[in-house]
Amino acid sequence: MTSNDQNLMNKLLPAMQNVQNALNDASLGGKIKVSTVHTMGVLKQSEPPSSGSFDPSYGDLMKALLEFSRANGSPFAINPYPYFAYRCDTRPETLAFCLFQPNAGRMYGNTKIKYMNMFDAQVDAVYSALNSMGFKNVEIVVAETGWPFKGDDNDVGPSIENAKAYNGNLIAHLRSMVGTSCRKSVDTYLFALYDEDLKPGPGSERSFGLFKTDLTMVYDFGFSTSSQIQSPVAAPQGATTSNSSCSCSCSCNCTNTISIISSNKINLVRIFNLDLLYEFMGLFFIYLFFYDLQT
Repeated sequence: MTSNDQNLMNKLLPAMQNVQNALNDASLGGKIKVSTVHTMGVLKQSEPPSSGSFDPSYGDLMKALLEFSRANGSPFAINPYPYFAYRCDTRPETLAFCLFQPNAGRMYGNTKIKYMNMFDAQVDAVYSALNSMGFKNVEIVVAETGWPFKGDDNDVGPSIENAKAYNGNLIAHLRSMVGTSCRKSVDTYLFALYDEDLKPGPGSERSFGLFKTDLTMVYDFGFSTSSQIQSPVAAPQGATTSNSSCSCSCSCNCTNTISIISSNKINLVRIFNLDLLYEFMGLFFIYLFFYDLQT
């Protein structure tokens, strides 16, 4: 939506409906959820979080998308990045607030709600925007969030120390099930599983990976329950494993993210190129929109 390409915007909802109709015809409509991902740019206001609102220029399309989500039980997918918020305010206290580190917190407006991290504030701003449009029961899924471990010389914020702190503390925060002031903890996908070394733009855009393209780990991000985390191992085409409740294989190209499910169960791994990275932590999953592997 934020591309402002009216042709694409006009085709978005019909495309989603076509996919939904195909799933319904295959008796999969209740198991596979169709959604589309939004940046925080769809908000006109995000501070204070209780006053979060969508940009009115997206009003009609946004309302139609939310009606689709409500009718089909699909989540509203967003990409909150405290990293980009920090780039606009590089004070040390803002960095601590963004990295889930000890800080004084922030009291917004007259709500008397004190936030201890930027992630919760951003998610609550979206909840408030949904509520203001009459869609308070539509669930949120965080489709992407992360922190780069390196960038260009003029980039502020990228470092291994900061990336490890953000991802590690985010995992701990979600597993605590504390949630935000508005709702329970949300299903969250980390960006990114591995670097995108050919991606154009600033160096930080190529450096969100937990693993390098040679499959070596950039840093220990605390995702494993064991004391040691092994790098992914490329497996032969068609190989499967039975180390999880659901196992399958595919040769498709999917999104370069991994998930932290709010129920504290790792249900889904979304991998960009399974020919390059076919096995990760002994889990195999196939991704198509948002597939509920618990059903």
